[in-house]
Amino acid sequence: MALIFSGQYVKWVSNMRATLAPGVDAWAVSLKYLMGAVLGSGGVLLAAYKYMQDKIVSKSAEMSSMKKFPMKKKKNKMSMKESAKFLMSSPYIRDLAILVISYGMCINIVEVSWKAKLKQAFPDPNSYSAFMGNFSSATGAVTLIMMLLGRTIFEKFGWRIAALVTPTVR
Repeated sequence: MALIFSGQYVKWVSNMRATLAPGVDAWAVSLKYLMGAVLGSGGVLLAAYKYMQDKIVSKSAEMSSMKKFPMKKKKNKMSMKESAKFLMSSPYIRDLAILVISYGMCINIVEVSWKAKLKQAFPDPNSYSAFMGNFSSATGAVTLIMMLLGRTIFEKFGWRIAALVTPTVR
């Protein structure tokens, strides 16, 4: 949801820059709006965190102290080398790691050339910023839809097809 709303906010700020009077530093105005949004959302997050700590976590701690739970066994901590060996012994985790690393490398390679072409298509910073805002919103909408469909894809087609859908959709 954040990508959808933030993308539209960036688009709004970009379009607002075009309506400023001549002689006004459009970059400074847009930077103030964007940083104001960052500070405002950070304040909302801090207030939500404080509320949860005061109202929810403290009540949860009180309730858990009333109940007598058996002590959990302590787990042995593995070294970094042992952890890597353990993870590589599982074919699912190993394949998932290869998938994530390959996906990240492909995205980095494609984004460099894609953004260079975007700079040619949108030489004006306002139009480039507006496009990136729309693109972020579209990415957020597709992500939300795929999150909702993900469970169905896993249930109907299994892990392999679900893993192959990711590079196909992107």
